[in-house]
Amino acid sequence: MEFSSVISQIETCLNQHLRLSTEKVNYHSVMENWSEMVHQLKNLQNLISEHTLSQELSSQIESLIEEDHALEGQIESSMKELTSIYDTTLPQNNNLKIRRKVDANTLLEYGRRLSKFSSAPPGYNPETGQDAKAPVHYPWPSEDQMRKTSLFQYSTNLIAHPSANASQILNELEETSAPSKEDTDATTSPSKKAKHAVDYTMSPTFTNATEQAETQGGESMPSSKDIFADFDLFDPEMEEDS
Repeated sequence: MEFSSVISQIETCLNQHLRLSTEKVNYHSVMENWSEMVHQLKNLQNLISEHTLSQELSSQIESLIEEDHALEGQIESSMKELTSIYDTTLPQNNNLKIRRKVDANTLLEYGRRLSKFSSAPPGYNPETGQDAKAPVHYPWPSEDQMRKTSLFQYSTNLIAHPSANASQILNELEETSAPSKEDTDATTSPSKKAKHAVDYTMSPTFTNATEQAETQGGESMPSSKDIFADFDLFDPEMEEDS
């Protein structure tokens, strides 16, 4: 608006000067017109200089806005880096340091020993996790089946001989597993059979093999193969001791 007003006033002064030049007027009126025209030209010059300055200032403002955006990005990245550095100074969970490394060979050996129990039995119900023929959770055997394993025999002998070490007890188990003269005599003599028979009264569901033989008239019937007969918990430290 200022530019247009100043330009219009300059045009008015020029027209007035042309009119005065054609007419016979006083010298003072012509000089007043020229002075007014010079004044308007100075105003125009000031407006042009202000316009140039405003353009320079606008370019500086745009550059400052871009610099502000760049600084905000740097501040955000610096805050993320400081947060990550601060997290390293916080107390860490000590449970991660206590974890013991397990050898891969130990895991493979453990899997090899449990591989024969990896398939479910015919009556296995996946919804309840039990076998229809036996109320136990597969693949864990029942209490009676666990009593027939070498692990239970080892623990029984360990209680009977607390001062003996593992190698002595294992040697005794190997010797007792071999048929001896006393075992042959026990099969013929009922009194010796009752003497050597072990009755575990801890389990109400356990049935002694001698009682089954007596109920069948002294004739031992061949029993079905027990899939949990050789089941034993795997302990690498026990194998190292042996």
